[in-house]
Amino acid sequence: MTILRAHRRAQLEERLAWGEAWTETGYLFVQEDGTPLKPDAVTRAFEAHTVAAGLPRRRLHDLRHSHATLGLAAGIPTKVMSERLGHARTAITEDLYSHVTKTMQEDAAATLGSLVLGSVTNP
Repeated sequence: MTILRAHRRAQLEERLAWGEAWTETGYLFVQEDGTPLKPDAVTRAFEAHTVAAGLPRRRLHDLRHSHATLGLAAGIPTKVMSERLGHARTAITEDLYSHVTKTMQEDAAATLGSLVLGSVTNP
């Protein structure tokens, strides 16, 4: 929250400096004149920050997949994740943005194994 408040203060200062030339979009992150950020500029900035941090190359869009997969794996309802991602139907979220992880496969195998072997509780 501290970072967001500082961002908001800086944005209000930019808004005052631009005066009537400021474009109100309602977006949280905008260019200094209030106009929307250009998607390619955001992508380039993301790539530059990941390289500078010594992280493996990832596309910005890959974070969307990770967000959906982690949320679903953590038990967040598909409907909630679907709304967070802006999908009209939950099937889109499940089909396109959720990925089966190794841990999910292992958990499924252990659960099914316990059912076959007669265990009443999940492992």
